[in-house]
Amino acid sequence: MPTPPPQGPYPGYPGGPQWQMPRAATYQPGVIPFRPLGLGDIYGAALKIIKGNPASTVGVGLLVALVALIPSTPIGVLVAQQGSGTFMDPEPVPDGDFGTDFILVSLGQYIPAIAGSLATIALAGFIAYVTGQAVMGRKVKLPETWRGTKGRLLPVIGVSLLISLIVGLVVAAFVAPGLVILVMGGMQGDDQLLVVGVVVLLVLLLLMIPAMLFLWTRFAFAAPAVVLEGVGVFASLRRSWQLTRFRGFWRILGIRILTALLASIIAQVLVIPVTMILVGIMFAAVSASVLVTVQVLVGAATTLITAAAATPITATVDTLLYVDQRMRDEALDVRLIQAVEGQAPLPWLPATDPLQRTSA
Repeated sequence: MPTPPPQGPYPGYPGGPQWQMPRAATYQPGVIPFRPLGLGDIYGAALKIIKGNPASTVGVGLLVALVALIPSTPIGVLVAQQGSGTFMDPEPVPDGDFGTDFILVSLGQYIPAIAGSLATIALAGFIAYVTGQAVMGRKVKLPETWRGTKGRLLPVIGVSLLISLIVGLVVAAFVAPGLVILVMGGMQGDDQLLVVGVVVLLVLLLLMIPAMLFLWTRFAFAAPAVVLEGVGVFASLRRSWQLTRFRGFWRILGIRILTALLASIIAQVLVIPVTMILVGIMFAAVSASVLVTVQVLVGAATTLITAAAATPITATVDTLLYVDQRMRDEALDVRLIQAVEGQAPLPWLPATDPLQRTSA
């Protein structure tokens, strides 16, 4: 009679408990677990932050955009109306007059957009602060958000303007050779040179796309670094460049592109009804003055909705990506655990007037 196999209360023997790898505990006092994040973690946390802090995200977006648009939209309308004289005019007008009017109308339409862009820069600073507090398990009131960010708004605007200058110089470097050839061809009346200029310009524009995506990614964390680390303009650019090295570059780029597409879709869905109403008024316009006024209002409405709907999403995701990259490169998750438990200093200043702790 065969001997039965030995029985034991420990894993590995027939009849004993099955052996399992122990599961590591995840520390999560706030909206994200203190470990490297997946895409679902980032998007889930972004929704929690916006839903849990509507006044400090969407509300601030509306408020900041309105502060920028209330004075700039009437100015844009006034400038555009100064150039509306040749529009809807059946009589031919001198080329110089038409060119001047076209510039005035275009400038009037862009004035609210430029003001709105500066508003969204400031909004990114507010949201970086709110996101940093949510990571540590805190919800903050709107007054505390202002107190925590007002000292960093000028550096945030400064770094954004510097990035815009760098991008503008890069664009000029790509576009200039093709434009020079086109101008030379036009001055000499050389059709072959014009064709060469068009080809060179198109090729350089195609090459410019990856260059823009590269800079867009490498400078992604400048604003969060300004707000959360308290560094200056140039130090924030160096910090962002350091955190977006090749190892994490493609992941950051892919998530930012996906986020921008999703935010754009949401904004466009919200913009469509307002745009349809204003476009209907524009087609019914009986004067050039009404036409250009509606065009300026369409741009202002688009800017307002984008600031309230799209910018909170993209700015929140950018800050979460910044935190995630620091956890991957600098073991920020360990420091966060120690800080929350009181064993180490916090990686950024806590809210002085937290509303309550967020639910994990």
